[in-house]
Amino acid sequence: MNISIIATFIAKAGYEAQLQTLFMQVIEPTLQEKGCIKYALHVNKENLQEFVFIEEWQSQSDLDKHLKSAHIKKLFNDAHGLIEFSEMKKLQLI
Repeated sequence: MNISIIATFIAKAGYEAQLQTLFMQVIEPTLQEKGCIKYALHVNKENLQEFVFIEEWQSQSDLDKHLKSAHIKKLFNDAHGLIEFSEMKKLQLI
């Protein structure tokens, strides 16, 4: 069964553009990963500090591999200090 993810990140004030650039860099390699069905970045039009990834994966194993991928590890390393808050919700269709 597919797994849907809603990953929310709040940028520290003044770091919105820098964080957006980092997020944009992982979209293409992620879309090419095995098991990636959807991987889309959104910004809250009412709060430009809030970024939301909406993802869909074929399996938990595919998601686990994604989270351990080189480009995601690099993203989290580079984004360290730019993020005020983050939250990941794992959803399953019923």
